[in-house]
Amino acid sequence: MKLLQMFLGDGCFNGRQILKPETVRSMTDNAIGDLHMTVMKTTDPALSVDAEFFPGMKKKHGFGFQIATEQWPGMRATGSVSWAGLFNYWWDPKNGMAATVLTQLLPFQDPER
Repeated sequence: MKLLQMFLGDGCFNGRQILKPETVRSMTDNAIGDLHMTVMKTTDPALSVDAEFFPGMKKKHGFGFQIATEQWPGMRATGSVSWAGLFNYWWDPKNGMAATVLTQLLPFQDPER
């Protein structure tokens, strides 16, 4: 939560500049070139099943975030970023919004739940 407040504040949190604004912006840059994100394969099926977010969308990855390369109708804006796992959040720098999703369901992304 504090992390997202810092991202929304261009690196500033509680009146202190933690990261430079350009550092925060660089976190949303494509860091994998021509490669695309695909299914996230689990390493521990008890904690998470394989996960595919926004099937059909070509996704990129930056330093710590999956990057939406196109508008997802009614949802994510182009350039929004997210992290998914046992702790989930997304950040939309274009629209100045962020959210954290906390659940107690395991395995993560279980289609049965």
